[in-house]
Amino acid sequence: MLFLLLFLAALSAFGPLVTDAYLPALPSLKEYFQVNESLIQMTLTTTMVGLAAGQLVAGPISDRFGRKRPLTVSLLLFTIATIGIFFVSNINALIVLRLFQGLACASGIVISRAIAKDLYDGEELRKFMIIMMMVGSIAPILSPVFGSLVLKFGGWKLIFVALSLVGAVLFVANFSFIESLPPERRLSAGKGAVYAYKLLLSSRKFMLFIAICTLMLTAMFAYIAASAFIYQDKFALTPTMYAITFGANGVASTIASVLSSRMSPTAALRTGAWLFLGAGVLIACALTQDLPIYAVIAGFMLLMFSLGFIMPTASFFAMQKAPHYAGAASAVLGFSTFFCGGLISPVVGLGNMMTTTSAVILFMAVACFLMIHRALKIVNL
Repeated sequence: MLFLLLFLAALSAFGPLVTDAYLPALPSLKEYFQVNESLIQMTLTTTMVGLAAGQLVAGPISDRFGRKRPLTVSLLLFTIATIGIFFVSNINALIVLRLFQGLACASGIVISRAIAKDLYDGEELRKFMIIMMMVGSIAPILSPVFGSLVLKFGGWKLIFVALSLVGAVLFVANFSFIESLPPERRLSAGKGAVYAYKLLLSSRKFMLFIAICTLMLTAMFAYIAASAFIYQDKFALTPTMYAITFGANGVASTIASVLSSRMSPTAALRTGAWLFLGAGVLIACALTQDLPIYAVIAGFMLLMFSLGFIMPTASFFAMQKAPHYAGAASAVLGFSTFFCGGLISPVVGLGNMMTTTSAVILFMAVACFLMIHRALKIVNL
């Protein structure tokens, strides 16, 4: 149980690990490659696009062939692609390798949720997913701290050396994982990816919870893409102070996950909706009205606090609506969130970053608030 929990949490943390570890280095990358902020943020965009597209492929493949074999291949490819980043000499090469890095580690994210659905159901599944998120929250807390330490004592390329080591460790650990999807429960050859996706996309209830998760995580990705520049360029925080601030938000998300596990799903979603709306308003006021840094920190912390209530619960309900296509359902969830996150990352770097970041997060907060209240009525929670 402990090995499975840690293994799945590590796989589910691939996304934040790959995106967050090098955040303190974004200003350094801008100086190293002598390019503008929007182009630097393309390294984040291509990673998330890779994460999104890779999940669409990995989900149905794992439904058809089991969870273990796709994981083995993807972890090996992730390690190789990450090592390659160490040798890049121009921004275009970095952007391309980040795409392949995202494609390779997508399997870990999508298959970890599918494995949880293979083994658990009902309230047991919800509790396990909350625990996974809590353990996985360690990655976004520690990743930027580690990145800032590497910048202090080395260079930004060493961050990717460390990520390659993580990939290698998980590759070895995968051999101890026992296949969770027996042959008799796998998707037959006649029911491929198109069939599974058609069934899922036509489910109104399933797509409603996918929309809720997408809006929440798109706001989070906007925060991730903009926070390093806001804190370090506008407020002159050091990389270490930025990492501590970023990590504190991860702690807030973890605390919220613990609290949500003690609430009913209805109460957790309602609480998250109000908190997210409040965060959107506070962030918009803080960034556009030049409020002190404490207001900005409070706004982003409230944003991540609301995520701890919304994401585990909405993800649980989405997975519950697709009991026979866990891999494909997890892929739709992962694709929508990472694809929209990838699209929004360069947007916050256009024009006045304070204005664009505020507009994006406030819009997502209002839309998510309305979606959650619609979901509570339609699904009769």
